[in-house]
Amino acid sequence: MQMFMLGQIVTVVAMAIECLIAYRLVNWGVEETIIDIIEIVLLILVLSYWFWRLMYAGLIKSKHRTEWESVLQDQDVVGQASDDDEQVDDANSWV
Repeated sequence: MQMFMLGQIVTVVAMAIECLIAYRLVNWGVEETIIDIIEIVLLILVLSYWFWRLMYAGLIKSKHRTEWESVLQDQDVVGQASDDDEQVDDANSWV
């Protein structure tokens, strides 16, 4: 899940950089129609990439999920273990 969020952040930053480059190219005299075509192609590529990532996460990755009951059981066990450690520390203190 962390890589998914990182990919989104990288996409936003890349699109911001692309906008700055397109702006500079227009100022340097490159025809706007060429830049528009490049931006449309880039938009289609980015949209298709994220569409397939969404389909992968929703259809394929969902079959490998851990059930919430087992996640909650694991959290209860971890919480009990830390409580037991605190009780042992309190019994061994010299206060």
